[in-house]
Formats: sequence, structure tokens, C-alpha cells
Amino acid sequence: MSDSSATNSNQRFVRRYDTVIAFLGIEIVALIFFGFGGVLGLSILKVLGAFLAFVGFPFIENAYSKSERKTLFFRLVPALVFFLLLGLSSFWFSYYGSPFSAIVNALVQFLGCFGAFALGFVLHSIPSLRIEKVIFGIQVGLALLVAIAGIYSFARYGLLYASRFAGKVYYFDGVIFPVSSETKALVGFGFSEVSLSFGMGPAFLLAGSGAGLFFLESLRKEWKSIAVFGSMAFLGVLYLAFVPYVKGLLLLAVVYLSAGVASLFYRLSSRHKRFGQVFTRLSYFLLMGVVAIGLILLFADAKTGFLRSMGIPYLSANLASNEGFFGSIRRQIQDVLYGGAMNAELGKIDPMSLLFGYHNLSSVHFSSCFEFNVLYENGLLVFLLLIALLFLGIRRCRAYLVQGEDKTLRGILVALLFSALLYYSVCADELPLVHESGFLPFTQSGIFLGCIAVCGYCYGGKPLSQGGDIHE
Repeated sequence: MSDSSATNSNQRFVRRYDTVIAFLGIEIVALIFFGFGGVLGLSILKVLGAFLAFVGFPFIENAYSKSERKTLFFRLVPALVFFLLLGLSSFWFSYYGSPFSAIVNALVQFLGCFGAFALGFVLHSIPSLRIEKVIFGIQVGLALLVAIAGIYSFARYGLLYASRFAGKVYYFDGVIFPVSSETKALVGFGFSEVSLSFGMGPAFLLAGSGAGLFFLESLRKEWKSIAVFGSMAFLGVLYLAFVPYVKGLLLLAVVYLSAGVASLFYRLSSRHKRFGQVFTRLSYFLLMGVVAIGLILLFADAKTGFLRSMGIPYLSANLASNEGFFGSIRRQIQDVLYGGAMNAELGKIDPMSLLFGYHNLSSVHFSSCFEFNVLYENGLLVFLLLIALLFLGIRRCRAYLVQGEDKTLRGILVALLFSALLYYSVCADELPLVHESGFLPFTQSGIFLGCIAVCGYCYGGKPLSQGGDIHE
């Protein structure tokens, strides 16, 4: 088939099936954020998402030239490697028990992540699909989950229960449980008692998405977007406030403050472009330097304990405590370095654990930082790849935000991603079930998969044929 025939065929396909692919794609993304069906449901959605992305490839061919597609795919290679290695590690081989089961689950994980990213990219490439509909689908998926879990939680605990029952406990099977540290969440098709940090995650993302409204350009023209998307974001704020989840509210303030500062800087830099470019690059590399120094210090302390011995207010004590935020991270690093924190005194590095993840599941140590849980479960190489991808993602989100004219809507998607990154960097919970011992890894959750789909939607630069430039 000649190039002109293939182009005509793609154009006929685009004109005929754009509405169908767009509707099904948004539905799948919404159900992913909703977490429909738990583990089994998400597995089905992973396959459906990958299949729909494959079917929708003609939209990408129609929107981008061959050279543009090659450029975009080349940039995507690190993410593909990350998706592939995410389920292949000593941890997951030990968890699933047999190599066959581990490999099958790793392939499903890869298919799900790549399919979600590709589906988001396909949705971005459908010319008739407006961004409002994509955002509406995402927010509706989160809002339904928040509303269902919220109504049931307040029916069981009452309003403001985390404050009213602070310090109160109850007995379950002879074990004491504090009331104020749990909530109800829809896990699969049933409700379960989970930790507050786990159960409040969807509400935080929904609330955080409203920070994108700081990039509003015209109140008169965009009042409908403010009314619809702002009201759904406000639902997330209400849920956080009526619990109340103080930590989540404080982090939400950080999201809105950051969005406010970013929008102000954007308006200033649009008038002084040279200053904006220089300041943006300096800030970006400064952030990279701070993260690199922080990682070096954490790994050095896990090996030598020099930060714990310096008596730094809060930090030294927190690092020394296995239950502290930094202390749990320190213990994870020691597990990975030495094949177990108990072997730290011997000082002998375990290359298998360091490179491919912790493998002794008789004693597991998770932290509330999902990045270090990835280190724990997948090893140093995947961890460093994740950090690199996060920085590339920050750069891509900044470029996506300044493209086009719909800054408010683009800001909502970027705010959603920023909220997810901030929240799960300090509030991740791999063992959230209060009365059970179920393992619910963040990297296999609907929130993680949904955020990957949003990343795919934000990834595609505006094609050259439409006056854009994918070469940032």
C-alpha cells in the first residue's frame, strides 16, 4: 500500500471512529481512577486499555509525521524500560512464589502501564476530542469513588470523627485500634477499613486538581469550566475537611500555594521571556541538585550513621527511629544494601538485593514514600530510572502547560499529577488494610495507572502540522 493510500485510510478511520474511540478511552481512564473491580478489574482494564490504544494507533499516524513519531518513541524508551522492569525483581519473584507467575504478572504490569500511557497519547491525538471531556471523565471517576467511600465512612463514623474520637480506641479480635487513624474505602467490590493515608488519596487528587484554576485567563469565557471542575475539586476538599485529615489539608495547601506561585511566575515570564527561561532552567537544575544531595546523604547515613550521630534537631532522631518518616526510609535502604537491616553491622553489601530488590519477605519494611518503596521492591537501577523519569516528566509537564491557549484546563491535569507526586511521596501505604494483612502496592493501583494515562495525554507535543513543535 502506498503512503497516500495509507494516509487516506487513516483519515477515513479517524472520521468514522473518533467518537467511539474517544468515548471508550475516557470510560476506561475513568474506571481506572475509580479502581473498578479491584485487582481483577484493573487487570481487565489494563488489557482493554492496551487493546484500545492499539486500535487507535491510526489517530497517532494521522496527527504526527513519521519523523515526529520516531522522535516521540525514542524519548519514550526509558519509560518502556521502567514499565518492563517494574514487575521483574527479586522481591516480586519471592512474592509470587514461582518464576512463571512472576513473569506473567510482570508482563501484565508492563502491558497495563504501556497501554495506559499509549491510551492517553491516543486520546491526545484525536482532533475532535476536547480536553474538557478528558478532565471531566477523570474527575467523575475520582468523584464517584470519593462520594461512595465518604458517604459510607460518615454513616459509620460520623462527621469530624478523626477530631471527635482522637485518642479513642476500639477492640477487634482482642486487638486495640485507634478510631481516628482509619477510614472506609472501596476495595474491589466491598468496603474495608484502611489507613487514612490510603483512603484519602483519591480525595486529595480530586481536591488538588482544582489548583489548576490558578491559571485561569478569562473569567467571563471560562466560568463554565470553573463551575464544573471547581465544584468536583471542592468535593475532595470537603471530604478531607469533614474527616478531618489534617496532614492532607496541609499538603493540599502546599499544592495550592505552589500552583499560585507557578501561575504568577508564568504571567511574569510571559512578559519577560528571557528572564523566565533562565530562571526556569536554574530552578530545574537546583531541584536536581537538591534531590541528588539528599539521596547521597540518605544512602551514606544508612551505611555509616553519620547524620544520626550529629544530633541535628528532628532529623537525627527521626532517622534513628524505625517508625519515623526518614527512619523507615533508612531501614529500607539498609535492607537493600545488606540484604536485611539486621546485617548492617556486618557492613557487607548484598549485590543481588541492591540491584534487584529485597527478597526476604519474612520481614518486610515499607515507608510512606513510594519512590523508596520502588527501590525496596525493584532495586537501585529501577529506582534511579524512576527518579530520572520524574525529572523528565516535570520538564514535559512544564512544556505541556505553556503550549496552546487552554492554560486553565492544562493546569488542571498538571495539578493532578503534581498532587499525586507530592501525596504519594509522603503518604504512600503498601499495607493499608486495618484488620487484614493484604498487600496493595501503589505501583499496581488504579491511581498509579490513571496518572500514567494522564502522563501519556500530556506527553504528545503539538504536531508540526498544527503549528507546534515537539522538539522542546
